[in-house]
Amino acid sequence: MTHPVDLLAEYAAGALDSADNTAVRAHLGGCAECAGTVAAWRAAARAVSADVPEPPGPELVATVLRRSALTPQPRAVTRPSWRLAPLLLRAQTRLVGRSVWIASALVMTLGALLTVVGTNVGPDAPLAPTVLALVAPIVAAGGVAGLYSPARDPGYELVASTPAPPRLILLARLTLVVGYDVVLALLASAALVLFGGETGGLLHMIGAWLGPLALLAGLSLVLGVRFGPDIATAGALVLWTLRLLDGSELTTGLRVVTGPVAALWSTRPLTMVAAAALVLAGFLLAGREERFPAVNLFPRRRY
Repeated sequence: MTHPVDLLAEYAAGALDSADNTAVRAHLGGCAECAGTVAAWRAAARAVSADVPEPPGPELVATVLRRSALTPQPRAVTRPSWRLAPLLLRAQTRLVGRSVWIASALVMTLGALLTVVGTNVGPDAPLAPTVLALVAPIVAAGGVAGLYSPARDPGYELVASTPAPPRLILLARLTLVVGYDVVLALLASAALVLFGGETGGLLHMIGAWLGPLALLAGLSLVLGVRFGPDIATAGALVLWTLRLLDGSELTTGLRVVTGPVAALWSTRPLTMVAAAALVLAGFLLAGREERFPAVNLFPRRRY
């Protein structure tokens, strides 16, 4: 009989029929090589079986089933949605990005410092409201532009795995960023009034930037949701530049465009209604668009 290599493993496991088992046993009596192979197979089987715990007995299984049937099911822990709001805001604070907070504070501080060391731009146009009316809106627009960009969201996979609706996450981030910028602008306004940079009072200072901030933030939100952060930033910069150049000789022929922008660049009912409409449109678009589309992290290179 030749070496029954294909039958040795089954012989060691006791899985051969009686005829093959007898033939292999007779062969092993005169073949040391095959006998050693069988011994190795049996040693491997003993080593594997030693690491496998014994299955639980029927008594243990019956006890577990009986206790699970008799133990009352725990009630689901629920909280009112308003109690979850601070937790959601805290979580989104870490996901918005540290650069947004730092850049907003630096630009707002720079604008306030320029106002303190500067002079009036005219007898009827104090510098402080003019500077804040330009600085505060563009700061808010820059922060809002990237709130809805899955490809650039460092925690988008984490957010996608949560049951929170996309609009709720967007609302939390919008509240954080715009609220943060409003607080910065309020602090800058109070500082300028305190140090003599504005004689019209705090309310006059706030009125100079509140409406434009809401308008530019709303525009940036719509463009960011629909087209992405790059288009949102560019659109906000275009509107901001038109307001900055209004009245100059460079835009004499564009008065039909810069005039309406300058008219909206104030805190008035029309401006606030336009800002609210833009924010609403952004949230409607956010509900229709896929919040977390598949992102190709490893694009195929072309050579």
